Amino acid sequence: MIQPSATSRRRQLTALVLFAATAAVYAPVWNNQFVHFDDDVYLTANPHVQQGLTAEAVKWCFTSAYASNWHPLTWLSHLLDWQLFGANALGHHLVNVLLHAINTVLVFLVLERITRPRSIATEKNRRRPDANRNPGESTTSSANLWRAALVAALFCLHPLRVESVAWAAERKDTLSALFWWLTIGAYASYTASPNWRRYGLVLLGLLGGLLAKPAVVTLPVVLLLLDCWPLDRFAAAVRDTRTSWQRAWRLVLEKLPLAALCAASSAVTIWAQRRGGSLSAVEHLPLAYRIANALLAYVRYLELMFWPRGLACYYPHPKPDFDMHGPWQPRVLLAGGLLAALSIVAVWFGRRRRYLLVGWFWYLITLLPMIGLVQVGRQALADRYSYLPSVGIALAVVWLAGDWLESAPGVVRRWFGVPVAIAITALAALTVRQVAVWRDDLSLFKRAVSVTDDNDVALHNLGAALLLANRPAEAAPYLREAIRVRPDYATACRLLAIALAQQDQGAEAIRWYRETLRWQPASIDAATELAWLYATHPDARLRDPAQALQLAGAVVQSTGERSYPALDALAAAFAENGRFDEAAHVADQAAQVAASAGDANTAHQIAARAARYRARQPYRESPTQMQAE
Repeated sequence: MIQPSATSRRRQLTALVLFAATAAVYAPVWNNQFVHFDDDVYLTANPHVQQGLTAEAVKWCFTSAYASNWHPLTWLSHLLDWQLFGANALGHHLVNVLLHAINTVLVFLVLERITRPRSIATEKNRRRPDANRNPGESTTSSANLWRAALVAALFCLHPLRVESVAWAAERKDTLSALFWWLTIGAYASYTASPNWRRYGLVLLGLLGGLLAKPAVVTLPVVLLLLDCWPLDRFAAAVRDTRTSWQRAWRLVLEKLPLAALCAASSAVTIWAQRRGGSLSAVEHLPLAYRIANALLAYVRYLELMFWPRGLACYYPHPKPDFDMHGPWQPRVLLAGGLLAALSIVAVWFGRRRRYLLVGWFWYLITLLPMIGLVQVGRQALADRYSYLPSVGIALAVVWLAGDWLESAPGVVRRWFGVPVAIAITALAALTVRQVAVWRDDLSLFKRAVSVTDDNDVALHNLGAALLLANRPAEAAPYLREAIRVRPDYATACRLLAIALAQQDQGAEAIRWYRETLRWQPASIDAATELAWLYATHPDARLRDPAQALQLAGAVVQSTGERSYPALDALAAAFAENGRFDEAAHVADQAAQVAASAGDANTAHQIAARAARYRARQPYRESPTQMQAE
């Protein structure tokens, strides 16, 4: 029986250690719940996903632009999770951790393979690279192995990865990355021995990635970078000057089928995001603002990679600052100058050390779809967007350090592992702490509020979380602050109205309900709750039977009598206006709709109110019983 070589055993052991390290640092997900930050949209309030693996749900995965996205493979993975685990958050989180652990191993194995030296160098060459050695290529297989392992460890243990892994709704990151690395591995096999079968595997891998997350459209360009280094295909193509251009051009042409897949995916993605209203129009966010924020974001991601502090689930866009001071501020110009300088350095020194060129442009190119030139959502940047781009920076830094270490004094080489181990341990500790941040709504949004300024989204969500925890007095200040930052924040206005109503501040609650309807006239929830307040408030000075009847009637008409809260409010309004027969009839109807919707408790309460109306008694309810959804 053939025994594995020492290098093969080291490779297997390293992969096992990396997998175990991932499982260890993400062990705190055991305590994590779903959060009201897209987990409800994707999972807990998504009736399609909650069907599980049914034929109807599978068809929906491929035909829907739900949540402004078309990523059927990601939806299928959520269907499978719900089929297996239901509403148990732990199962969903563990699948994400498993995918991240597999991705970590793939980062190591793929990088180790494509950068593997063709032969083991002599001791003399280990100390002094020879003139024929490919730029950036390790002179020993063991050196190549530890470099790939270190890049994988930085990928695995960096706290910037937490958002992609500890957030159940962000399955698309871990799943698409799996296909990303499988595609690069298949491409390495294809370049070693080109044939159509192996090229088909590359196409299949890219297709899987696109079906999981369209942001992998940059992969064909990354493959061209890898042709430059470490696969060295461009250098091989130009050695024969008579056919150099033709051979180099073939490397571009062979990516055309891959590019065609990416173009089709991009078209579908733009359609889905336009249909979902996620794309910001130029009149709402001018091109100059987008470019300025992109420059700042590129630099901010670099900062977070080297000094990961102030991580948050949401970073507000600097649009208000741009509105006030213009987009071309000194900090924006400095960011652009820094990026230009780093690009020049990468190109200049990349002539000899091509990994600098490849690593830097890997970072720039893979981040391009998420950098905000095509603005999706309102955030300035997001930790999850660094999931794949960060590998380029880690690759450049690690290989540069490795080359420097080869010519360093012996004492430096012997002790170099100490600061590396300290840095890796520090990153792992930060990751463990960041995983705990995603434990629940309160911890997640408290963290975001504490490390960012004027974060209207985090302030609103923290207020909502406190309301759900029945802490309206604590919620109100955060909701007021969210409205200060963004005066037209209709949802925050409504939640503030609920918080005030629960504290028996009826007049203020009415004011904020009216403010909600000023910014969002079609808000069914706000109109229904205000009608209920006008009809049932115990203070006669705040009741307004006519307004209650008008508001509730309009909502019932717009919903086609399908909303039992609106029917309930209309019944209370009829009773307050002395029209008790109509009130009882509508209340009976509301109870039936609630029962049909599976809300037996509310149906029972409405039926009790119907009995009051038949007894010619209006209904009075303490506003403290109002709840936010």
